[in-house]
Amino acid sequence: MSNASATPKDKQITNYLSAERITKAVASFFQEMGDATLSEFTLKTGRRVDLIALSRSQHITIVEVKSSLTDFSSDKKWQNYLDWADQFYFAVAENFPVERLADEMRCGILITDGFDTHILREAPLRKLPTQRRTHLIRRLAFAAMTRLSA
Repeated sequence: MSNASATPKDKQITNYLSAERITKAVASFFQEMGDATLSEFTLKTGRRVDLIALSRSQHITIVEVKSSLTDFSSDKKWQNYLDWADQFYFAVAENFPVERLADEMRCGILITDGFDTHILREAPLRKLPTQRRTHLIRRLAFAAMTRLSA
């Protein structure tokens, strides 16, 4: 019998969602709003974000996916992403204990059932400096073109 659907030990969840499923649902959410998305994107700092979205108006959103409380508790790198986006969100399954996530002054919360996604808490808007935005958009374009040609 396969162990592929086992739930994390720290959560007694009846409908466990993998990080991959959460990422796909959240990417679809942004795409439905007209944004372009890339998963597993590496910033200039060498840090890899789970999902980054770019709107037609060049608004940049970074999403950190958390599939379990242990995943969130052990992650200290997410704060490094705040300087690289206009908005920053955590994306979690609908049964995640959201009260454990960072406060509303720093991040928003997206929740999903694996298909539909909605904003539980809007992320604060922090406008990126123009030079950083330009650099990031160029890196996004290069990464997207590289993936398309692979």
